[in-house]
Amino acid sequence: HYPLRAVGILIVIILVIIAVFVSRSRMRQQHTAIVQHMAYTDARYNLPNIAWLEEDAPQKLKGLDESEKAYVAVFAMERKAALTLPYGKELLVKQLQKMAEQLSHMDWVLSTAAGSDAGSLICVVKGRSEAEVSRLVEGAAAKYGYAETAEARVWLHMRAGICALEAKSIMDKASWIDYFHSAIESAITACQETSGATGGVRIFDAQ
Repeated sequence: HYPLRAVGILIVIILVIIAVFVSRSRMRQQHTAIVQHMAYTDARYNLPNIAWLEEDAPQKLKGLDESEKAYVAVFAMERKAALTLPYGKELLVKQLQKMAEQLSHMDWVLSTAAGSDAGSLICVVKGRSEAEVSRLVEGAAAKYGYAETAEARVWLHMRAGICALEAKSIMDKASWIDYFHSAIESAITACQETSGATGGVRIFDAQ
């Protein structure tokens, strides 16, 4: 009986060691997931941030057809105060989350993230021409250019800037991040140039 009892005790010890190992492994995985979520999430809006876009966009660009081109589109609310002052920041957050969620389901939008400026959204989009992308972005800017409240419809004067992403953007990570941030800044510049202009959407022109 003693050998059997010794084997039984050994099996129990092994099972306990395995259980501890599995438990610690799950805890590490959970901790990694939490850290990654924090690193890739904009705390203001609980949306993906630019760091996440840097990781996600290259994979999406690799899946483009030869006839398709990629662009960065920056959407910005020109009249944020019209929403935040009377209704608080919560309505602004909900409006941006709604816009991001709905855009993510559109087939021409590859990735979406919160911009660094308040009330802005950065998207990686695709299209067969600048004219097509401009039309799609302009339609989205018009659709999400206002917020509904119990009292009224609040116009936000949504603007948008667009910058092309060239095929050469698929490169080593450091070079890609520099190139991608440059494209975002160019789209932001184009967006800012629409302020006061007749059109609410502008494509960046390096000339």
